[in-house]
Amino acid sequence: PRSTRKESSAASDVYKRQLQRLYGALQRGETPSLPPASCSYRQWAHSLTAYASQPSLREELPYWLQQTASEGLGEPPRDNPRGRAQVALREQISLRLDRAATTRLLKVAPHAYRTQINDLLLAALGRALCGWSGQRAVLVGLEGHGREDLFDGLDHSRTLGWFTSLFPVRLEAGEGDYGQAITALRQRLRGVPNKGIGYGVLRYLADGETRSRLAARAQPRVTFNYLGQLDQSADDEALFSLLDERPGDAYAASAPLNNWLEIVGQVHDGELALRCLFSRRVFRPTSIERFMALYEAELLAVIDHCCAQVAQEALAL
Repeated sequence: PRSTRKESSAASDVYKRQLQRLYGALQRGETPSLPPASCSYRQWAHSLTAYASQPSLREELPYWLQQTASEGLGEPPRDNPRGRAQVALREQISLRLDRAATTRLLKVAPHAYRTQINDLLLAALGRALCGWSGQRAVLVGLEGHGREDLFDGLDHSRTLGWFTSLFPVRLEAGEGDYGQAITALRQRLRGVPNKGIGYGVLRYLADGETRSRLAARAQPRVTFNYLGQLDQSADDEALFSLLDERPGDAYAASAPLNNWLEIVGQVHDGELALRCLFSRRVFRPTSIERFMALYEAELLAVIDHCCAQVAQEALAL
């Protein structure tokens, strides 16, 4: 699968802690040292290639075929289906929740249905995309860190490299209330085998027939990636912190965009920001503005519903 910007947040924290230990040792006049190296990226790639032919992985194929069935699926309505989608034509439109709403999302809302933040963001996204497309379901590509423990004796906890996985998930508007929609989505996400890494292995590394079957199925036109709380580990003694400076271009101007729409979320300085990347030749900015406004309304409604549920349960105790 195509790599993206995202590195495993867990691995990034490991690197940060190791750098701080090294700098601390140098400041104290000590000789810095690191633990033994973990497996090489080459070893991981070779292991995935061998994994592609394992019978246990083949058992996942019916699941992925069912997820990517085209019946009832909607897609984002493009303003210009023939428009080019290149990095040079990329624009972004963002929404931001204030500190109060973000705190309710992070600290209160997950307790209503024992969910993760990602579940609530996706529940709102599914409702917004279905409302926009006019269909009862949409297919979204979810990004994961990709560092799954698939192989005994293969430690990649300190291995540098892109381990990102990308897999499709069906999101539905839900005919019932928010509670039913959130619960159904939570169960669906918990049912993803091996956190989704098998889809990419089957799609790109398996035998020709398997690759062709998955290539012919419906493809996600929206990619979603929640990066988490990027400043969560910052403290007064930390030697490193995030900068607001632009890091420069990561891709060539002529490179294709990852998808029709790419939605990236993160919490920084106590506020949730969600940005939607798109080609201005494919979508009018006004269309994306309307969609993001719909997404914000659905997200706030999800937060309100969950917080009200938590309050009712507290009163019942």
